[in-house]
Amino acid sequence: MEKLKNFYNGLPKKKRIIFWVSIAFIVLSFVEIGIWKKTRSKIPTKKLYLKKLKSPNLQEKKSAIYGVGVKNMKEAIPALKEIIEKDPDPTLKRIAAYSLGRIDRDKLLGYLSSQNKEIRDIVIETLVKLDKKNIDYLIENFDDFDIDMKFKILFYVEKYSKPYYQDKLMNIAENKDENSGIRKKAITLIGKIGNREVENRLWGLYYSEKDEKIKKIVKDVIEKIEGE
Repeated sequence: MEKLKNFYNGLPKKKRIIFWVSIAFIVLSFVEIGIWKKTRSKIPTKKLYLKKLKSPNLQEKKSAIYGVGVKNMKEAIPALKEIIEKDPDPTLKRIAAYSLGRIDRDKLLGYLSSQNKEIRDIVIETLVKLDKKNIDYLIENFDDFDIDMKFKILFYVEKYSKPYYQDKLMNIAENKDENSGIRKKAITLIGKIGNREVENRLWGLYYSEKDEKIKKIVKDVIEKIEGE
């Protein structure tokens, strides 16, 4: 210590300033390292995320459910499926469905055949939120769904009306084995988004249709298209 004191006293004034600046720099460096280590230790690990998926704290659980989707954690898939299937909270089910869809879309699509109407509705809603193009998938596979699901799909077709849906809607309208309510809804939607490209098909449907109520809707749609 005496040697250090003598060394310091022997320094010119300018070098004493440099000496203290160097000391301050070293001290600050150690402080920053300490802060960095402390902050780093608070960053959630995968193991912690998985643990929080079962947390009794609602906000903590919500954050974990969303977080595993953002981080694309495939390890969380079983836990997410359990939340979708068994958790009584619809909000948690929706967040879990969203995260599952981000991690593995096919796993989410698998729930479209669920016997649980609430789950099916959440899945369709989530698919559309994830990507509006998923409506294309739903309408392409229209025949695979029950009546309730078909109305739900047509709801989103109407909500995000695109002219290129008119051909798919015509296929539904021309299917005489389809539920009449579904066919009527499809024809009505053609009246909203259709154009003269489907006019000939509409006339063909009009002349071949036996259901007078459907014929009237078709005629109204034809007149609307011709008047535009």
